[in-house]
Amino acid sequence: AVRALSTSQSFRTPRKTVPDRTGKNIVFVDGVRTPFLTSGSDYQRLMPHQLASHALLSLMKKTGLPREVVEYIIYGTVIQEVKTSNIAREAALSAGFSDKTPAHTVTLACISSNVAMTTGVGLIAAGAYDVIVCGGVEMMSDVPIRHSRKMRALMLRANKAKTLGQKLSLLASIRPDYFVPELPAVAEFSSGETMGHSADRLAASFKVSREEQDQYAHRSHTLAQEATNKGYLTDIVPYKSKTLDDSVPLTPSMKRTVQVAVQVATASS
Repeated sequence: AVRALSTSQSFRTPRKTVPDRTGKNIVFVDGVRTPFLTSGSDYQRLMPHQLASHALLSLMKKTGLPREVVEYIIYGTVIQEVKTSNIAREAALSAGFSDKTPAHTVTLACISSNVAMTTGVGLIAAGAYDVIVCGGVEMMSDVPIRHSRKMRALMLRANKAKTLGQKLSLLASIRPDYFVPELPAVAEFSSGETMGHSADRLAASFKVSREEQDQYAHRSHTLAQEATNKGYLTDIVPYKSKTLDDSVPLTPSMKRTVQVAVQVATASS
């Protein structure tokens, strides 16, 4: 059996009911998503805004809603591609929306897309807009890997070097550690804590054993596989791209979407 911690009496806290002063019945109309795949697989040649754009196009097709009706677009993301920092706008333009349709991007770790939705609800509640499309996108197959800070500083100084002597002097100052790339940090900047360490602290606080975590993960993938096989996941829209070698449609039935392994005994320590 799996414990539902959120419904456990010991973890419940009193909630205050916030009265609705807008008088508006704000509703969620519909939603779609592309298949979840492992990083470094079939999405590796794509850019994040391409996936986001496909989701936008698929949503418009599914709902039959004209693009002109959409008044605002908000997307959430964590790892930003410098070329498309406002990925909401790039996705909208790529999907054929007017350049007059405003769009902005938000970020708040793993709930970035949730923040996009609550932001949209807030704008509607405030009376600014009536129809807003919200979503999120993340691409782990092509994360931004930068030159080291020392190398970046040298490159900036090189732009100001005028004479041959100045340029040669900069070249002579290069050291081997300048060539070590700077990978995206997996630790929280302020505390230096990784998600794994944070998860361990959370599990200890709620007294969730490793065995329970494994059981929950196995159950989750088992249910996902069952839902896939029975065709329950109607919100998933296949993605077909000419950038793929064989141009096969990416559907939720692919092996890289859900992986259920046989459970083995794990250490509880």
